[in-house]
Amino acid sequence: MWDLKNSLRSLDKRVIRIQDSQTFFNLLDNMLMAKCEFSRHREILLDAYVSGDLYTIVVVETDELFRDYETRHKLASALGTCPSNLTLPAFCLAKEGRCELIWTQEPLRCQGFASMFIKELKITSTNQQLKGSVNFWRSRNILSSYH
Repeated sequence: MWDLKNSLRSLDKRVIRIQDSQTFFNLLDNMLMAKCEFSRHREILLDAYVSGDLYTIVVVETDELFRDYETRHKLASALGTCPSNLTLPAFCLAKEGRCELIWTQEPLRCQGFASMFIKELKITSTNQQLKGSVNFWRSRNILSSYH
């Protein structure tokens, strides 16, 4: 039986700056469907997209993945995206090493995606930490700059 988490684990992924409207609106649609609390901050997310401070994670399309029509389409369906743009339902709004907002859709949490953002974007502080994420930030020795 096909499993999204196992499939993602074996594929190359990378953090990218969101630079096209299709990716931005796809992410926003996924947030709305998941009832993400950050979706009420649409204006902040749009401003971050326009200013180049909004990031996501994409599956790197290798020749092998390109030829594997079935896997690409299963991934696209599970991620709520299209087969030519395998973007994970996750984002990080980061400026100068400070994380302002970070989100990964519930079924994909605890897979290392937030850690990918922290590493690739060189996150050293957060604006504020939600109650449920304090241990995550503590385990990475990242403090809140919000007082």
